[in-house]
Amino acid sequence: MLNYQEKNASILQKISELEKEKEELEKSRFMKNRSKNTVIDQLTNLEWYVHPDKDVTFDEACKLTESLGKGWRMPTVSELQSLYQPGIGTRNIDPMFQTTGWWVWSIEKDGSSAFNVSFSSGNEVSNDRRYSNNTRVFGVRPRS
Repeated sequence: MLNYQEKNASILQKISELEKEKEELEKSRFMKNRSKNTVIDQLTNLEWYVHPDKDVTFDEACKLTESLGKGWRMPTVSELQSLYQPGIGTRNIDPMFQTTGWWVWSIEKDGSSAFNVSFSSGNEVSNDRRYSNNTRVFGVRPRS
């Protein structure tokens, strides 16, 4: 039978191993698919397309995403928030998502407004659909 100190050491060793696994997973969470010009999120199994780095309204964002073809759509607020990583890159998002904007449109809307996610805070924000200042669009689809 293991004594208390041996059990404690064994538990601490397992915790250390799990922390290392978590760090490795976080380091390798995103992978660039250069042939498709997309970013693969290996944690959520989603494929992301970062549209050209320019200001877009909600309606422009919808059209740009539709132009990608079958399976592509605009992300939900929660999908965008899953990309938010405080202190990572210049926009709190992995640098593979090459953007200079602070907000990214989501598909979620309410009347004449639509929701985007602020990458300065990770919060969802409601804006008029005609708003475009520093607002970008990403396409997303299940990884194929």
